[in-house]
Amino acid sequence: MTDCWSTIVAEAKAARDARESFAVHAYSEFMPPPYVALKPATPEVLAGPARGLDRFAVSELEELLELRPGLAGIAKHVITELGKLARGAACELSKAMLHNNPAWPPLLEQAAKELRSETFPIILPLALSRTQDDKGRVRWTLFGSSHLGPARAFWQSFSAQGESSFVQAIAWLLELPAPRSVAELAALGVRVLGRAPQPDRPEMAEGPLPAFTQSLLWSEAEPLGATRALVTFESFARLPGPVQNAVAAGAMRLVPWPATIAFWEHPRYRKLAHSLPWAMQIPLLHLFARSESGHEVRIPQSGWLDEGPHEQAVALSGSRLRNSVRRSHRFQRHERDALPAEGAHFEDRVTVALFSPAADDLGLYGKPMARNAQVWSSDYELLLDGPRATRAQTEQAAARVRSGGRFGYRFLYPPMQAGLRALFWHRPLLARLDPATGEIVLPQSAPLGFLTAERAPSPTLELVPELEVRPVLQQAAEIFERDPGRRRHTTLQNVRRVLEAVELLGAPIAPSFARALLDASKGTSWEHWLQSLGARTRAGQSVEAVVAALRKLRTSNHPGP
Repeated sequence: MTDCWSTIVAEAKAARDARESFAVHAYSEFMPPPYVALKPATPEVLAGPARGLDRFAVSELEELLELRPGLAGIAKHVITELGKLARGAACELSKAMLHNNPAWPPLLEQAAKELRSETFPIILPLALSRTQDDKGRVRWTLFGSSHLGPARAFWQSFSAQGESSFVQAIAWLLELPAPRSVAELAALGVRVLGRAPQPDRPEMAEGPLPAFTQSLLWSEAEPLGATRALVTFESFARLPGPVQNAVAAGAMRLVPWPATIAFWEHPRYRKLAHSLPWAMQIPLLHLFARSESGHEVRIPQSGWLDEGPHEQAVALSGSRLRNSVRRSHRFQRHERDALPAEGAHFEDRVTVALFSPAADDLGLYGKPMARNAQVWSSDYELLLDGPRATRAQTEQAAARVRSGGRFGYRFLYPPMQAGLRALFWHRPLLARLDPATGEIVLPQSAPLGFLTAERAPSPTLELVPELEVRPVLQQAAEIFERDPGRRRHTTLQNVRRVLEAVELLGAPIAPSFARALLDASKGTSWEHWLQSLGARTRAGQSVEAVVAALRKLRTSNHPGP
């Protein structure tokens, strides 16, 4: 086990002692990253995110209320667009990405139109992190596809989760009877084929396959008909010819569905990645519209813009053209983006939102957003890497954009940071169509991937994600609905605050303290709030276990309010 947290803490202490880092930026200049596990002022690992030398904890409420619904929405959109692509219909995957893409050659394109029974099983590693919005809320955010390639997050999951998790995942994706071992999976005709090296992008190497896959490795010496399904992250055009022909004829299935690899084969973003860190996240990100809803995974806006006298009404090579962006401010009590009349007043051109310092453009609450954006030319040459840009570089980028042309961009809110390192969760998204209902479904449990703690040019550290299991909170999440008239799960968050206060203090708390933690009307006492919990549950759900757990938290010698 690697002692990752000791390395992170040592770096932070050295930087603090040398007074060379942790500058505090004004929000009017730059939306900074949220810090986790350790803070700039106290570079010692705090309780919570760290569980052991190489662990990173994710709370059950983040998983149940934010990540699972967000991942379900992402899967639904991706599989819907893949289905359109397979049918030859107009879809949101750009022509620039699909042109000469080895993951979508003519043979596969033609075969996909004829294979109508496909359930589009996907294994799509995402780059997730937590970011801070303009209201100071910390939210899980989609940065795009994993910049470490399509395979590594999936295979590395099983170094922690083991063989049985792999068997369950593949059986679910292929709708196989429940095999209990790799040997049973092999008997059902499942094989594995590794991905070729990536000399131009070595960080996207697949890495070693788990040892238990050795008995599943595909061999040309084996009769081709013995393989019913092949687990591979290799691009379709680079597969052996007999495999391509078998897939095209419907005699063999590929997992994941081969077109999902196209996001990592976009030649122009592979070129941009030489100058722009994390550029390989962007092809997938372009597939989504902006989402700032408070109960989903956050998705920042990205796309292409036209600037100058020769603006065009359609996007270049099928790329998504987004010339405008809606702006908000931290003092809103409602989503003004959702107001059709008033909201239009706050919609700016992207170039204005990025670079203009004019008072009429900024208004009372606006600010130039260039520091929280990345911009590149139509030739995929980097113009601006906002979080790392100097003032001179920002001014040069503004002048270049104002001179006219077509430019790609994404708003980039920095990922969560531990000490000096940026943290990304490379989490595989597994999903498929349910042939019985036609609905897009996700498995009950899936590989969790791993986290990277990155600080160029230092070697990347790797952490193992660990979902917290606190039975009372899990039960509370299942039984309490979103409170009527409120956007959030207020009752559930009240339960969380009280339980976590006891956990952090390591001792029971007084009813008066517990009451102070609640988001409740002024005249509500602690006992009255406990008694009201039964009316807040879903129909048929019992609240007794949660109430009993909360009553145990109080001290007996301190009267409540």
